[in-house]
Amino acid sequence: MNAIRHMILTASAATALVMAPAASALPLSITSGTFMPGSGYGVDSQENGATLLDVRFSTSDFAVQDFSLDNIGDYFTFKFGTVDFRETDTGNGSNAGIRAHETDYLDVMARLIFAGGPGIVADIAAAGTAIPGLIGDPAADYLLAWDPLTVDIGLGGKLEIAFAPLSFSGSGLQDQMATVTLLSLPEASHGQAVPEPATLSLLALGLLGFAVTRGKSSKT
Repeated sequence: MNAIRHMILTASAATALVMAPAASALPLSITSGTFMPGSGYGVDSQENGATLLDVRFSTSDFAVQDFSLDNIGDYFTFKFGTVDFRETDTGNGSNAGIRAHETDYLDVMARLIFAGGPGIVADIAAAGTAIPGLIGDPAADYLLAWDPLTVDIGLGGKLEIAFAPLSFSGSGLQDQMATVTLLSLPEASHGQAVPEPATLSLLALGLLGFAVTRGKSSKT
């Protein structure tokens, strides 16, 4: 009887091990990134009567980002590109610094392309704000505020893509950072490896038969 009890305990432990949740991981790869600035950005041919804000957006040094998010709440941060605020105080009187006509059409779009399984093209929107006045004063001159984007990757999986806000007081270049956060895993990524009932029955019967045979052999 001790042998039978031992084999039953062994079968229970084996069943629990088989039914344990499988390790989950969501591999991701972002292969390219692009800025798409609004029509209010550019370089005016002359400063008097200027209508364009001199801000340069670049992803020339973007590198492919390969990473894996394993659990809900995991995140990955990387450099998407750069934003270079180049407006100056060139001009006289009301033409110096940022003019009222340089404060419109300053929305920006950033596009990320994911490769592999998800096959996602994600467009993140930002509102750009230029404050009229001189560039040389200590007040803020240009702000870029991004709206977080929730991306559906199928089978219940969701990501959040968020860009860091930027603020310029005076001209200069800043890195634009991006963060991808796992909100939920696709069902196929976090399902449990549960064997079929018939498989479990055969396993239990086999172990029980082996135990009985072994018990009879011991008595003999």
